[in-house]
Amino acid sequence: MNVQSFGSRTRTTAVLLAASLAVSAVAVTGCASGVSKAEQGPAPVRHAQVAQVPAELRGSTPDRIDRALAAMAAEQKALAERFAGVPADRIEEQLAREAKD
Repeated sequence: MNVQSFGSRTRTTAVLLAASLAVSAVAVTGCASGVSKAEQGPAPVRHAQVAQVPAELRGSTPDRIDRALAAMAAEQKALAERFAGVPADRIEEQLAREAKD
């Protein structure tokens, strides 16, 4: 009977080798399963953000549009400061009450 007994050093080396091979196999398969850049298509083109002019101001002069947009921004800023930290449902209730008045 030819039986070889492996020492703990040999067993540890074998276990570490098997673990590293398993990790390598998973890493290679994981990288290969990803979508390549060619399959994704071209990168999206980013354009500069342009302010949208409200419908009621279209056809107005640029300075009038500028003043109206500045007034709208100031109103939004005032509302943001006024309702800072207030839950959304409370804001809705308060604005609905004010609209009825």
